[in-house]
Amino acid sequence: MCLNIMYVKGRVGFKEAMQSKLDNSWLLGTPEADHNLVMFWLMDPSRLREFKMAIGSTIIFKYRLQFITDLGKHIRSENHNRYTELEAETNLEMAAWEKDREHGGRMH
Repeated sequence: MCLNIMYVKGRVGFKEAMQSKLDNSWLLGTPEADHNLVMFWLMDPSRLREFKMAIGSTIIFKYRLQFITDLGKHIRSENHNRYTELEAETNLEMAAWEKDREHGGRMH
């Protein structure tokens, strides 16, 4: 028997709402505190549809649930869009410069 790991991510309050809908037939793993994720083990990847039906479309849409099978890939894609401190500071300086330029001012 091979267990497949499924992570679920959503808006604030999704964990409680989702768990209230699921019965004990779903194997709950540990919550990932750093990433606001809940881990589940599925006996078979084909049970994903059954898993989503047990949660219900109302909760899936209300909390914008995301079902993630590759956590590493998901985290890399989230971090890809983040700026370093220097990049963020440079972006703010450029925005201020453009705003000043639009209003006919000069950079000091």
